[in-house]
Amino acid sequence: MVGTWDGERLTLTEPARPAEPPEAPRDRTAFTTPCQKPAGGWRAVDPAKATQEAMTAALARAERLPGYAGGWLDQSYLDDIDGYEPDDPRSAERHANDPLRLVLNLRFTGDPATREPEIREVWGGALCLSQAEHTAAELRTLQEKVQEELTDAYSVSADERAGHVRAGVWAATPELRRHVDATYGKGMVVLDGLLQPVGP
Repeated sequence: MVGTWDGERLTLTEPARPAEPPEAPRDRTAFTTPCQKPAGGWRAVDPAKATQEAMTAALARAERLPGYAGGWLDQSYLDDIDGYEPDDPRSAERHANDPLRLVLNLRFTGDPATREPEIREVWGGALCLSQAEHTAAELRTLQEKVQEELTDAYSVSADERAGHVRAGVWAATPELRRHVDATYGKGMVVLDGLLQPVGP
């Protein structure tokens, strides 16, 4: 649909057309590893502690440590598996979430290397520790604040990997972008506009 937006209502200026096919879903590259790949590639240092149970324990321990800023799994190894079909549940069940091959990513404020001994007590798989500017708790607090105060937003979420909060709004106008930067700090709240401007 093409029209004009007055802040509350979209008035069509052209006849409505069938929707275009949706964009492809976000691929796994969004969950890559910022650490440099070690010589010989990513691999478990202690296979006996590279299990689903150990990974769950490592994530739980990380969340309790001071400065915890987020965690995710890098499953780039799936790209090297012939015949892997990400949209096939049976293929995903067979190949994905392999603790012997994935990379556990954890972020902390301060020096993340100081957290490695505590994580290694329970996790023997590949591990990347990276630095963040804001803790996960700080991002959640900001998320709640934006949800309460930004009336233009229809969805708000904390992006721990990127270190900011994302807010879905009908129109991400320059005025609204300046407002959120001034209110919450430049770059701390990223606006995703549902309506996009069209050329003249």
